Amino acid sequence: MYHGGHDGWVEVVSGVMFSGKSEELLRRVRRALIAKKQVLVFKSHLDDRYGGVFRISSHDGSELEAHPVTNSVQIAEKIGDDVDVVAIDEAQFLDDGIVGVVNDMADRGIRVIVAGTDMDFRGEPFGPIPKLLAIAERIDKLHAICVVCGDLATRNQRLIDGEPAPAEGPTIQVGGSEGYEARCRKCHQVPLRTRHQTELEMRGPPTRPKPLSRSPSSGVIVRSYSLDQDGSWPHLCSVSSPNRLRSWTTARDRTSVTPSERWHASRPISRPLSRTCA
Repeated sequence: MYHGGHDGWVEVVSGVMFSGKSEELLRRVRRALIAKKQVLVFKSHLDDRYGGVFRISSHDGSELEAHPVTNSVQIAEKIGDDVDVVAIDEAQFLDDGIVGVVNDMADRGIRVIVAGTDMDFRGEPFGPIPKLLAIAERIDKLHAICVVCGDLATRNQRLIDGEPAPAEGPTIQVGGSEGYEARCRKCHQVPLRTRHQTELEMRGPPTRPKPLSRSPSSGVIVRSYSLDQDGSWPHLCSVSSPNRLRSWTTARDRTSVTPSERWHASRPISRPLSRTCA
């Protein structure tokens, strides 16, 4: 327990899910009650797991009555002059105003105990916890055990149907062992749902296949277009002579084609083709 130059201070218990944060907060609260301290316990109204919104419940079944709140103002309004200890669970779900409220309570001589997850399921800082860590006199970061490799777990793995949830999911999604696992840095996975779409966009749109024409005499398929001299859309050339077909497929100087056919184009067209090259 921290003992500074005055009675008020801030303690933050952070870490991954299933690491025992709520258990540690409950342990400290019970010790304060044994010491005959006046204690107020708060929790986010979003956490309705296990014992419901009016109780702090840990994964191991421990419980304690608490006041559910939706924002930091509701906490400030309930603090009286006779309060010695204030405990706040699941603080990551509260607004940034909780930082100022916690500071004010500590300045008034109140011991403030805050518990919360410091990183979201993406592995990024979660809510006001990073700022609370900055102003705290005492910090305890707890770890769980990675369910994949057995190493120390520092990340929250969100699961959907047993598979890692994509990064585009909502930041706040309350759940327990059915939707989350504790994992280490190496085993933590956050796939990007738009990854393959982004790769396609970088390569550009796919090219439409070019229309085909078939020579009835040779059975050879060629792709060829001709533009009218007036600049209209290209038209597919149908070739009936094997010699003429050979001139399209082998001759690069195009000396054997008509002037109209020299307006050769290889791009797809946007309307049905019915004309035949002269």
